[in-house]
Amino acid sequence: MRASRYEWVVVLQSPHDGLFRAAFESPRHAAQLLAGLLPQELTALVEFGSLELQPEGGRGKHLEEFRADLVFRASIAGAPGFVCFLFEHQSTSDLGMPLRVLGYQLRHWERAFAEHRRRENPGHPLAPIVPIVVSHDPRGWNAPREFADLFPDPVRRHETLRSVTPNFRCFIDDLSELSDEDLRARALAPFPTLVLWALRDARTPGQILRHLDQWADALTDVGNAADGGDALRQLFMYISTVAENLEFATFKARVAQLSPAAEEAIMTIAEQLQARGLERGLQQGLEQGREQGLMQARRETLEMQLTMKFGSLSAAVTARLQAADVDTLGRWLARILTADSADAVVEL
Repeated sequence: MRASRYEWVVVLQSPHDGLFRAAFESPRHAAQLLAGLLPQELTALVEFGSLELQPEGGRGKHLEEFRADLVFRASIAGAPGFVCFLFEHQSTSDLGMPLRVLGYQLRHWERAFAEHRRRENPGHPLAPIVPIVVSHDPRGWNAPREFADLFPDPVRRHETLRSVTPNFRCFIDDLSELSDEDLRARALAPFPTLVLWALRDARTPGQILRHLDQWADALTDVGNAADGGDALRQLFMYISTVAENLEFATFKARVAQLSPAAEEAIMTIAEQLQARGLERGLQQGLEQGREQGLMQARRETLEMQLTMKFGSLSAAVTARLQAADVDTLGRWLARILTADSADAVVEL
């Protein structure tokens, strides 16, 4: 009998998905994150060493509504095939998250069932989907965690009604509940640990600077790695883009003082911000309308980075830059280090 086929899908949402993707598209990092989130009875089944990142084009039409995704192959319980996990990356709590997950599950299972029937495979056609929500809402996750939570109490308490109502739970990774010590205890590599720290703290005014001293060793470890410069530039650009009321000059000086290994990366970002007037644009955004100032700053920075990495920009790319809103520009800024063309960055 042919082994059942499973699939692990990591679905990321803007505006912070680029940073999350940069950290966790590595199978090793993804495995480390999962190992710290899943119950032991699940981690015991998954062969994390078999994780294999699949081409982005393999996501299929059933994921077109999502802005980005990572697909990994893995074995489960000793059987070759796929294990399926759905990652939702949330910057705000979502009341309808279980309903969204159910919609994804249904589309995925319909597709798997149709493929099973077309190939006339023996065995069972469907695989379980384990929903994991990584939330960095500064207010904490305050939305339902189970599908049944969307129904009134009489339905959940009544045995017969409960038996005809589908239910599943989402594993919520609420970063707002984690201290620096909690993040360190996860045994993640330094860069993905720093990413979770930045996701947790960057949008809370003053939080990045207050906690910066605690992360000097991690910044040094990343800075000394072979590809550490690119990783730190991605991290610092994210912080400069989303951190509210951050005096970047102060942040830059403190990073350079705490971690000489990170100094080159922070100086590079500072020079880029100064060259394109991002700091001035951010200040103008606060004084004359934050969204317009931030939009112009992001557009100028993105245009500069695209030109530096890919050369002269086509008319189509330029038009997309001019038409994009502030959230779209933020998503594209986060994506640039992992994209292989200007067209891919602006979703042409």
